[in-house]
Amino acid sequence: MRLIEYALKCQVKDLLVRAVQTEVYPLTFDAPLISQHLKTIELERVNLECSALDFSGCPALEGLKMTHCWAYAHKISSESLKYLCITGFCSVLDDSHMRISTPALVSLQLDGFHGLTPYLENMPFLVTAYVRLGKGCFDFTFCNLNMEGDCDVPCCGCHTYLVDEGVLLSGLTHAVNLELIAEPEKIIYNWDLKWHPIFGNLKTLLLNEWFTAIDLVCILQHSPVLEMLTLQLGNTEKLIGITGAQETVKESFVCAHLKVVNIECGKVNEGIREILKILSTCGVRHKQISVNDPCSRSDCFSFQKCPVAAAGSTTDGA
Repeated sequence: MRLIEYALKCQVKDLLVRAVQTEVYPLTFDAPLISQHLKTIELERVNLECSALDFSGCPALEGLKMTHCWAYAHKISSESLKYLCITGFCSVLDDSHMRISTPALVSLQLDGFHGLTPYLENMPFLVTAYVRLGKGCFDFTFCNLNMEGDCDVPCCGCHTYLVDEGVLLSGLTHAVNLELIAEPEKIIYNWDLKWHPIFGNLKTLLLNEWFTAIDLVCILQHSPVLEMLTLQLGNTEKLIGITGAQETVKESFVCAHLKVVNIECGKVNEGIREILKILSTCGVRHKQISVNDPCSRSDCFSFQKCPVAAAGSTTDGA
């Protein structure tokens, strides 16, 4: 820590802390950094406790990246932060949702954490967000989110879910470009959609196979300026056998701005046909939809995809 204090006294603008990999004595931050000059912070294999993620003492801070860190603080807060990246299997709280309070944020990448999904506060200037709920995410369920609180499974995600406000999606409603990836058994997106968040600025959206037919209808209905939709579907089991989607569509809405729909899947099955039916009901024409073989895994963000072009269209099989 003395070297870091010295660096801050030297008024550095960019701080990179990369600790040696060790499980015995990890480098620990247990107090907030204070600097009037610091603009970017990159932390790797650092233990962050208590108020270490309170950046109110860094009024010029714009970028924060954490990789392979232990972030056990209850809150990340910064009034000036514009770019936040949490990646590389960072460990976060597993008994409550760490809050992220960054009202000036423009870009968010939340990927590969271990613990409960962080709670996102309002981000009115958000442009781009990449969120992946992977195998380390503790938000899975053994019940149907019984609001009466009588679930008797101790490790069920319903015990920590914020039933009055949701966790993730309410903080992403201002995004222009949004990519939501999840393992099929992770339930935060599905539960958050029950609150019908409105994505008033959303123009491009990428989803993988975590959603149900009703979820898709809800998203389309509450994304009034959506222009491009990409669906990466390695598995469509959640779409099959779900009732109620067509009844929801009957409330009548048209995706007036949706011009391009890209569906990446191995084969056209009942789940894909359900999606095509929903899109047709919402006014999306057949020529605006392409169904192609996947060019990468369904759990990849767009910037992680193989540059090789996808195989030819299979819409004729629909």
